[in-house]
Amino acid sequence: MIELDFELPFSSLNDIMDVFLTRGALIRWVFYQDHRNAFAVRVLVPEIELEETLLEMAGALEEPLEVSILPEGAVVKLDQAFLTSALIGEKRYPIVVLMHFETNPRVPDEVQLLTRSDSPKEIISSLLKVSIGPFSLSNPDHTRITRENGMTRVVISP
Repeated sequence: MIELDFELPFSSLNDIMDVFLTRGALIRWVFYQDHRNAFAVRVLVPEIELEETLLEMAGALEEPLEVSILPEGAVVKLDQAFLTSALIGEKRYPIVVLMHFETNPRVPDEVQLLTRSDSPKEIISSLLKVSIGPFSLSNPDHTRITRENGMTRVVISP
């Protein structure tokens, strides 16, 4: 199991909880932070469903969200995900930037960009023009694109 830890505004709590209820995620805790009008949430999801869960979360939210990712019970290893969406026409497409850290806690060993398979080609071509730290998505030697389970995955590694 993987733990997802994040904070979101009060107005988004129901939308994100709907995702967790339909996916069967286990809610560890939810804390209301009155001074920020926000909730801090920690949930457990099966490791095999991590990417799909993050993509559904991005689709359910209207604002960007940063998510810390930890193996269950871990206190040292920490991955990060940034969830957002692109509005094209009147349709919103979720986008997830998932960063895995193994050797250096400041520089990811692998970056994955996730979106739905039915996303317009403009989204994928725009993503391929991006650089994230030392990663350039336009470098074909370090970039791999796959489509499976209704998802397009762009994987970048040094």
